[in-house]
Amino acid sequence: MKIIKLAATAGFCVAVFSSNLVWAEESSYFGVNYEAWSVKDDSGEDFGIGKVTWSPSLLTVKAGINLDESFAIEGKLGLGAGDSSKTVNFSGYQTKMTVDPKYSFGVYGVGKIPFNEEFELYGKLGLTHFAFDLKASVTGYGEIVNETESETKASIGAGANFFLDENNGINIEWMAPSIGDLGDVNTFSVGYIRKF
Repeated sequence: MKIIKLAATAGFCVAVFSSNLVWAEESSYFGVNYEAWSVKDDSGEDFGIGKVTWSPSLLTVKAGINLDESFAIEGKLGLGAGDSSKTVNFSGYQTKMTVDPKYSFGVYGVGKIPFNEEFELYGKLGLTHFAFDLKASVTGYGEIVNETESETKASIGAGANFFLDENNGINIEWMAPSIGDLGDVNTFSVGYIRKF
């Protein structure tokens, strides 16, 4: 079932990106963002480690089709840009744990509120698939964990676009990649956006 979901999501993203190339002038947009994640992890509390906050990052590109001035369909792809590591004392052993983002992709419906030609707010809702490498190594014993975890989750987000001229602008965005983990998993991004 997971393979079917991934194939369907990936196929829809490709359709969004492909359609973006043939739509009329000023009906589409493209953006590049640096995306910082904040992931609060309480899985170590049972082992006396306490809650840990991971801060990995991704570089993302997105493309969207404006169906009208207030609604768009958007596809987004991200690649890992930076990992997050913590060293803790676990049962007397120094243990280094690392969360290394591999990729993410998603498709969203975007509702927009344009105030004028220079500024607009928006909210988005859709699906995000993301994958992370999880690693752990113990001093004197080397690496003891090296595995990949991936999930597909319902996502929600909001942001703003500030246009510096007719086509080019700055984008800022917050997202909860997993609505079920709202407040514990958040992303904050800033980048460049261009209207076509």
